[in-house]
Amino acid sequence: MYHTVTKKSGYTIWDLSIDTCHMKNIYVLRHGETDYNVQERYQWQSDIELNENGENQARILTPIVHELMIDLIIVTPTKRTHKMAKIMNTKNIPVLESSDFAERNMWVYEGLTRDEAKKLYPELWNSNITRIYDKAPTNGETRHEVRQRVCLWLDEVKKHTAENILIITHAYTAKEIHKYFNTNISEKEFFAFNLTNAEIMKYEIQ
Repeated sequence: MYHTVTKKSGYTIWDLSIDTCHMKNIYVLRHGETDYNVQERYQWQSDIELNENGENQARILTPIVHELMIDLIIVTPTKRTHKMAKIMNTKNIPVLESSDFAERNMWVYEGLTRDEAKKLYPELWNSNITRIYDKAPTNGETRHEVRQRVCLWLDEVKKHTAENILIITHAYTAKEIHKYFNTNISEKEFFAFNLTNAEIMKYEIQ
């Protein structure tokens, strides 16, 4: 079960921690709002900036991030995660970029709304292609491929000397990170999990 450890200005940090003597804290933050989020479009390669609301979300989160004593920030090669880090990082915390935490590549669905994808690619859409583990929209990434890169990089993050790490990432990638820390969740629970824009999830590891 989740339980709230911090809630300020309408923002919640969910805690899935386990009581142990010494743990490393991993905070997973979905980037702030973009216009594509508002329009409910697939965004991977489209390097969309945060919109005004997204930048405000980052400003509101800044004091909360400081309270978490973050000593490493990891971003993806996107303007929206970089801008989140730039706004929140007023204490010159080291920033590391990793493409392994990038959003899932949906390729032919890129930039489309779900209605548009359904109309343009009816066979793919009707097969529910994005939920099949070893299949993907044409030239896109399978769930398996995303899980591999996310898990490999999380294994490396666990070895880092930083104790409070903030990963600024994306909606689908956040699901895979959640799966990494909760291996027994069902398919239904996997897809039900969703970080909204500027929402933080906390995990603790030895």
